[in-house]
Amino acid sequence: MTFGSRLPRRGALTAAATAAAAAALLLAPTSASATSGHTAPVTAEKKAPPRPAATCFINGNNVNYRTGPGVNYTSRGQVHKGQGFDITGGRWGDNPADGIWWNEGTFWGGDGNRYWVRRDFMNC
Repeated sequence: MTFGSRLPRRGALTAAATAAAAAALLLAPTSASATSGHTAPVTAEKKAPPRPAATCFINGNNVNYRTGPGVNYTSRGQVHKGQGFDITGGRWGDNPADGIWWNEGTFWGGDGNRYWVRRDFMNC
């Protein structure tokens, strides 16, 4: 057994050192702030709003939209047939007597707030 076989071949260290130096240059900051010791402020990245699970349309007139999933929640207004609604969630209503599924979402052209509408008043 010879020890020479375990040594790196000639030029291998030079190639590795060259690759490491190139990587360091690529990762090094290039702005004037790097030499002055000052760093640029970090800004938060804006997150996109959640994608709707489905898009539905109101199928009747004078349909209440509410602050929560049930008739016990405050009505914030009424919408009419054809109004678009992007669903972002849903759950069973709080009134056990009606047993109705309520969808949470935003109205097309609305104020961007999430409201609740009974599922049976939508075509999805």
